[in-house]
Amino acid sequence: MKRSLRLVALGILALAGCKNAAADRTAPETAVERYRVPLPARPARGADAAKVTIVEMLDYQCPYSLRAAATLRELEQAYPGELRLHLVHFPLPGHADADLAARAVLAADAQGAMWEMHDRLMAAGGKVARVDLFDVAADLGLDLERFERDLDGKPAGDAIDADLALAEKLAVRGTPTFFINGRPVIGALPLDQLRAVVDQELVTARAALERGISPPALYDELTRNAPTLRSAPEPQAGPPGECGAGPPRDCDCAH
Repeated sequence: MKRSLRLVALGILALAGCKNAAADRTAPETAVERYRVPLPARPARGADAAKVTIVEMLDYQCPYSLRAAATLRELEQAYPGELRLHLVHFPLPGHADADLAARAVLAADAQGAMWEMHDRLMAAGGKVARVDLFDVAADLGLDLERFERDLDGKPAGDAIDADLALAEKLAVRGTPTFFINGRPVIGALPLDQLRAVVDQELVTARAALERGISPPALYDELTRNAPTLRSAPEPQAGPPGECGAGPPRDCDCAH
């Protein structure tokens, strides 16, 4: 019941799910807005001492999350050794298999294959029904009996609940939503716009390192005085019928 109520509440808050959050007209804010986003206790991709930490809130059936995955890989290649990526699951209520896909990633993590499962699901184009997940698990060489237990087990559900609670605290309304060294960046933005934010954060990070901050402590230092709660942004204006122009959830990426 608690899980259902949270999903309903997040669905009400979401402005058109992944489509509204990821509209190409959305751009990073000019003023630096930063939050102290706790990092998930699951494997990150990238160097532990990376100068830029990216927390992504995603949905495996949102086409804009899928588009952003390719852009993120380009970003990682452009900044070798400089980035660290963390995943936070934000399955939208309107996507039938998104919650199950998030569970599959967590189940694969129990066998040391979280990122392999994540990459395969991002490449699946939203085709993440239960049978598809087992096909990927088998292809990755996972123990399928253990995978099924972990897929359907309470720990996976609890982990997703914790991710949803974090998203709620940070007023996340759709996917993908990124926090780059705590700075919110909304939507599947072009590579050059993400690079602009990363370049700014590299300057800030290098200045902190020159002050004597150790690389492993860098993220904590940059977000130390940042708030942990974020106010909900104002709805985006747009012409009638455009995502974000009407009441919450007046459209979503499924239509």
